Amino acid sequence: MKKNIIALCLLYSIQFIFTACTEPCNCDDASIFEVSYTAVDLTTYDTSGFQNSTSENDLYKNAFGLEIYVVAEENQIAENTQGIKLSGFGFNSALACSCEEPEYIYLDPLRDIEILVLDVDSQVTTDVTANFTVFDYYADSGVDLKEYFQARENWRVNFLVDLVRTDNIPDQAIFTINITLESGEVLTQKTNEIVFN
Repeated sequence: MKKNIIALCLLYSIQFIFTACTEPCNCDDASIFEVSYTAVDLTTYDTSGFQNSTSENDLYKNAFGLEIYVVAEENQIAENTQGIKLSGFGFNSALACSCEEPEYIYLDPLRDIEILVLDVDSQVTTDVTANFTVFDYYADSGVDLKEYFQARENWRVNFLVDLVRTDNIPDQAIFTINITLESGEVLTQKTNEIVFN
């Protein structure tokens, strides 16, 4: 009888250790990626409704926005595989589950942003970066675009900027976005001609 009790306890202990040593989180292997920025895409928005809508016609200066998307290529250069962890001895199943996040290495990080407007009639180009703000969940109102951009070090960019100052915006305009990388390379994109109402 004693042998049966000891065998059952031993069997239970071994089963407990083996189930505790496996990763309960079902985490994917964490990978390391190299990121290269390659281009800029622009979309014009009408921000006057309850939801922003894509538009190139019937735009008003006080309800105008641009979605800026910096296109990036990601190349996987390594993969960190997760093995069985034997150090828990039955206790790590009680710990909180945490998976390793992928790591991104930015080969040529973003350094600066500039928004220019061309007056189609006079052919004069003006820097209007300060005329735009970007929404930030942690601020009560829009954040200056330059400040927002510099606060982010390495990131994949996709954000909407709102035109908040319209005094130097012409009625017929072409907007140009210049994104400068650390190397000095400039990624550029222009809108079509916009005629404001």
